[in-house]
Amino acid sequence: MANQELEEWNKKEGQKISPELPDQKVERYINEFGIKIYDAQVVSSQKELADFFEDMVRSGASAKVAIGWLTTELMGRLKKHLL
Repeated sequence: MANQELEEWNKKEGQKISPELPDQKVERYINEFGIKIYDAQVVSSQKELADFFEDMVRSGASAKVAIGWLTTELMGRLKKHLL
């Protein structure tokens, strides 16, 4: 395999197996869902929260409603019960 072909293969395969970094996730959320940078940063700050957000959107919730519920309702209740 030529060096250039190997680099291309590594790039394609690396994208398939490399986990999405938080900054990449923030950028994707802003572009894909049209949410504010702050909301994207909050939701992507924890893998479980990001996964839950994506599950909500995949299940039919609008990104705006999902963000509102996660950042206001869920995180507010968690904060209240953990303090």
